[in-house]
Amino acid sequence: MGFTFTKIYTSSAPDLGITGLVKKAVFIVFLVCNSIPVLLSVIATMNLIWPQHLGDIPLIQQAMKRAMVLIMFAFWSMVVAFAFGVCLVLMLLPWHSFHVFSSKAHK
Repeated sequence: MGFTFTKIYTSSAPDLGITGLVKKAVFIVFLVCNSIPVLLSVIATMNLIWPQHLGDIPLIQQAMKRAMVLIMFAFWSMVVAFAFGVCLVLMLLPWHSFHVFSSKAHK
């Protein structure tokens, strides 16, 4: 998975060539909350596959309960990642130009 952000680009000496979003807390929260569901989904899948090989019914039921908890956390992490992703995009929009264009159109 790759991200391309061309709006903010640091060209000064200490951070030459680094996208300016890397230092924003909103971007870091987005990346973390976007990575958590992937890891939890893999763990939940492995948690469901492992007891199937053993054939133990109570163990399969416990695995289902654990997998549902993991998937629930993955779902809510995706919701948070989406919210922070939207905030990140809204921070990059040139709001002042929209305001200028809309005020000129009403005159």
